[in-house]
Amino acid sequence: MTKPKGGRGKRSDSPSEMLRIPSAIKDRVIALKELYYNDELDIYEQKLAENERLANQHQNLISSSSDSTSNSISSLEAIALAKVLLAENAKQKKSVRYVVAKLISGLYGEEIKPEDL
Repeated sequence: MTKPKGGRGKRSDSPSEMLRIPSAIKDRVIALKELYYNDELDIYEQKLAENERLANQHQNLISSSSDSTSNSISSLEAIALAKVLLAENAKQKKSVRYVVAKLISGLYGEEIKPEDL
């Protein structure tokens, strides 16, 4: 596909739209546009599919190796637990070491003593 000339009174072969994009991704958008005009977009899509396949394989490897930590909790649950512990221990004026030990114990399900820290 030839690059459209554009301009007053000249139409492009393909429909186009004007979009505002963040300047951080401007170079990538320009590179993608050049691939489109050079009829190499299908190669780009093949590379994207390959990258996605590799990323999925990598994620599967990571998740299978972290099965031993299946007792961990989500980040929202961890934040809620931290808020509860801080609220309880702020009233009792417990040391930070004590609060951190309780938080780690709650997150990982293992008993950690303040003296261990």
